[in-house]
Amino acid sequence: MGVHFLSPLIFNVKRHKKHTMQTELEGAKEARKVIKHFHECLNSPRLVPEQCYRRNHSTYSLVHYVNQVTGLFLSKNYAPIPIFLSRAFAELDRMREELVSEPYRQVVLSYLSHMAYFVNEYCEFESDETLKALIPKDLLARG
Repeated sequence: MGVHFLSPLIFNVKRHKKHTMQTELEGAKEARKVIKHFHECLNSPRLVPEQCYRRNHSTYSLVHYVNQVTGLFLSKNYAPIPIFLSRAFAELDRMREELVSEPYRQVVLSYLSHMAYFVNEYCEFESDETLKALIPKDLLARG
């Protein structure tokens, strides 16, 4: 099961005064389908690490950061996404293979890469452009 990157999307939606996105054009409907698919499968009981919702479990932070990215995206609060992309990517890198299955690792990595590309290309943060600098270069390189 592979999730592939979409061709560039262009959005133009003003949100608060902190960030903007450009209006939907070609590919936006398809992009929503891909993002929705990620959101549907990221917390699938067959995919997530066992006991990952327990705060004392070693995979809790990873799952929490990934879900934080999802929540921020769904609420159109794009500005903090780079912070949690960085944290999730660091946790994924730190996780031992026996704690996180390869399918979960690949889906999370694809999701984080897709979100990094999306935020980097289509979000403008008027208040703090340095937020984009927090996006790991390795994630951007995958896009």
